[in-house]
Amino acid sequence: MSAVDKATYIVDSEGHRTAVVLPIEAFEAIISELEDLRDAQYVDKVEASAEGFVSLDDLRQVLRKAS
Repeated sequence: MSAVDKATYIVDSEGHRTAVVLPIEAFEAIISELEDLRDAQYVDKVEASAEGFVSLDDLRQVLRKAS
């Protein structure tokens, strides 16, 4: 069961959803996922701007040749 399945929606007089109430576990799971995504975006940004680094595959090839 996903967090959306556990949601309770608050609606206005016209039936439009205006707010949502989630169990704390669902809310914490959503926050954790957002933090993981933010971290992944940061890593992507750092990797894209990195200079002077050797890729892991290149390092492995160098180490194989050296042994």
